[in-house]
Parts: sequence; C-alpha cells; structure tokens
Amino acid sequence: LKDHAVRVVHPDTRRAIATLHVSIAAVDALLRVAAPDDAVAVDVGALALDAAFWRETGAGVVGVDVELLDLNDTNTPLRTPMVPAPPGAASAPATAPRPAVDFGYHHDLSVAPGSHLEGELRKVLLSPAKDDSDVVFFVYAAPRAGAPRGEAVAEASVNLEELLESGKDRRGAVLPVTSIRTSAQVGTLTASVVALALLRRVKGATSAGARAGAGGGVDVHVDTLALS
Repeated sequence: LKDHAVRVVHPDTRRAIATLHVSIAAVDALLRVAAPDDAVAVDVGALALDAAFWRETGAGVVGVDVELLDLNDTNTPLRTPMVPAPPGAASAPATAPRPAVDFGYHHDLSVAPGSHLEGELRKVLLSPAKDDSDVVFFVYAAPRAGAPRGEAVAEASVNLEELLESGKDRRGAVLPVTSIRTSAQVGTLTASVVALALLRRVKGATSAGARAGAGGGVDVHVDTLALS
C-alpha cells in the first residue's frame, strides 16, 4: 500500500479535519508468513499456445504433468486434468492473442525435516548439474477426452537453484513453453513454485552439517620424540 489517503476525523464531532497519506510495506513479510518451510507449493494456471501449435498437435484436450525432481515418489503423479482446447484454437489468426486454457491446479508437497524427500532435495541442490534442480511442466495433448495422453509435446521449467539465488518464490510467473520436437517457443504457461523457505531450510541444514563436520574431527599432533 503506497501513498494511500486516509481521512482524519475529530473524536468528538466525527468531522473530517485532515487527510493523512500513509504507506505500508508488508508484502514480503506476508509472503514469508504464507510460505511454510516444510513444503513445495505448485500452481498451474493458464496455458496459451500458438494457433499453429494447436494445429500441429491436433489437440482436442490438453493437460500438464509436473516433474518435481524425484520428490513426487508417492505414486500419485502431479497431474492436471485434461481440459478441452479453446473453440477455434487451431484456426485463430496469427495476430490474435494465443488461445488459452486455465487449469486452476494447486498441489502442496510436504518435505519433513530428516525425511527421504529432504535428502533427495539436498542432493539436487548440491549437484554440479544445475538442471538437476529443474521443476518441469510437461504439456500433453490428445485428440479427444478419454484418449491416451501419449508423449509430451512441450515443456516449461523453473529452476530451484535460481529461485534460491534470487531470494524470491516464482508466483504467477509467465514461463516460456517450448516444443519438445523443435525447441522453439510455442506459447506460455502461468505457474507458481513456492519453495524458498524450504530451500533455505535445507541449504542451511546442509551448511551447518558441513561446518559441524569440519570442526568435529580429532586432531593428532606429534611434537618431539627424545630417545636416550
């Protein structure tokens, strides 16, 4: 809230006697409160694809699978429902906005301290390969409802290491969607990955463990040996 005008009234007459301009900077604090340090929250919103890509895939329905590292090992895939393509998506003019669908999908994945999932997350954060920490959104297309999902046709991603380095969760981010076949951008996906508090906790525990390991050893010194 910035430079908001508030009326100041007299306590007895209740008549306005002045105007007070106030600002409240609380967004970052509120976001920190809203983001627990024991979960990754994922949202999948609007998927907007080029008309040419709707034609190429022959999509009558589309859906998104979320590959959350190796953390979603609960035998429950992070998967949106398959939703119908927008009417006339394949025939929309190139100058028109990209035809879009909105999934309205949300999932919280708990990562308890000391759990197997926390260990997996620690491994990817320590991995020299940065893309090991990618959260990947795979786009699937099928000709009609009830048809097999088949292979993924496009993808978007959020990198957890970059999220941690930036110090900001990715909320409502508009991600480029690229064709798996051509690697060309074919649209956008609005998505959120809220994991900063968890990543800081895991990173902090890893750093503390390293410091404890460095300082918790046994030092042996041999000084002088005198023989007669």
